[in-house]
Amino acid sequence: MEGVLAIREARRSMGQAKRRLLDLSRQIFPIRLISLRNLLAAHFDVENSIGLTAQQFDAPLTPGLFETQLLAMVNTVDRNDIMAIRRAKRFLQTTETSHLICVAEFEQI
Repeated sequence: MEGVLAIREARRSMGQAKRRLLDLSRQIFPIRLISLRNLLAAHFDVENSIGLTAQQFDAPLTPGLFETQLLAMVNTVDRNDIMAIRRAKRFLQTTETSHLICVAEFEQI
């Protein structure tokens, strides 16, 4: 039972990290959004067009399309592997933090 609770907690934490990253995606410039998407795709070892049609992929990347892609990327994580969930959560948190620093530095310019 303890293992089940640990997995649930890890999933919840990963979900929170995903939501914070989605909130951030609504605040950054499209060019940074593309970089963020490509970084995430590389980490999750998926194509950077995941979750999009060819037409959507060729269109400008919007926060809505980014959300579709991030959800597709996170869905590739094995939801029964606590270590995979924790790795994904840590990566999402680290990515959010580094992009928040970039946003803060840009606002100071």
